[in-house]
Amino acid sequence: MDTRVSTPRLPGRRQALAGLVRSELEARPHGYPTLREMAEELCVSTRTLKRYLRDTGASYRQLLDGARQLHATELLARPGLTVEKIAERLGYSSGANFSRAFQRWVGVAPGQYRGRVELDASAAEDMPRPAAIREPAGYGARLDSARPQTLLSLKLHK
Repeated sequence: MDTRVSTPRLPGRRQALAGLVRSELEARPHGYPTLREMAEELCVSTRTLKRYLRDTGASYRQLLDGARQLHATELLARPGLTVEKIAERLGYSSGANFSRAFQRWVGVAPGQYRGRVELDASAAEDMPRPAAIREPAGYGARLDSARPQTLLSLKLHK
C-alpha cells in the first residue's frame, strides 16, 4: 500500500516561478544572488529551480543577463558613472567583460550607447531597449502574465 501523499500540481507553477525569479532579479540593481541563493530564498532545491526554468524555456543565466541588461541601460543614462563603476555594480569582474556583454545585447559598445543618449534624449527611445533586444527564450511576454509581486504570494513545496 502506497502511503505517500501527492501534492496537486498547480497550473502555471513553473511559469510563476520563472516570473518570480525574473522579478526578484530586476528588483536588485546590483548584488545579484547566485542560483543557489535564489533557490534558498524560494524554498526550492537548486535542481528544482533549474528544472522549472528549463521547462519554461529559460535558464537562470538568461534571466540574470536580462536583469543586468535592463540595469545597464538605466545606469548608462546617468552621466556620473563610469563604465567600470557600472560593471562593478552589475557584478562583472572588469569593464571589458561588461562591455563585451553589453555589445552582445545591444549591438553597440556602452560608450557609444551613452554618447547617443547624451547627444539627443530622443535617441534613447530609438536605441534598442531590453524588451526589444534579442531576449533569451523564456524572458519575454510568456512570463509577464505570471509575475507574482512578492515571495509570499507563491507557495512552493520542495
